[in-house]
Amino acid sequence: MTQASKSVTSHETATAAGPVVEPSPRGAETLAANYWREVEATTRRLVRADALDGHVEVRLLGRGPALIRLGPPVVLADRASVTCTYPIVGGLLVGRPGGALALEQLSGDPVVLRSTLTEYVPSLAGTLYFQMQARLHSLISRRYFVRLSRGAQ
Repeated sequence: MTQASKSVTSHETATAAGPVVEPSPRGAETLAANYWREVEATTRRLVRADALDGHVEVRLLGRGPALIRLGPPVVLADRASVTCTYPIVGGLLVGRPGGALALEQLSGDPVVLRSTLTEYVPSLAGTLYFQMQARLHSLISRRYFVRLSRGAQ
């Protein structure tokens, strides 16, 4: 976290023996759908992600104000990478709109799977953010990579 902006950038990565999704916009959408399923599975549906008019809203028990609101995803796909990036637009856990969540598959031997949070400004104070929200993001990402690698699409 930088002192000037209080923004957070984090990268979670894993490798897979081969591609886990096809190199297409549909593959990028599959990466995203699997991520949101993992958010719900890891939190035992305490936290739910709902797609509304192209946006994603993450809520506690699927009710009340959004914890995190994400704008419509930007989907990119070619032979080198498959990416689904959501801009962060607001929510109770967002100190200031901006930044993004990107879910990626990078071609190679091995294939690299990556979940990246870029320039996110949390509303939680530094230590509280790192002890709770950052740890949860890391846990979700690790479980997400395992499921992707096992072919759970």
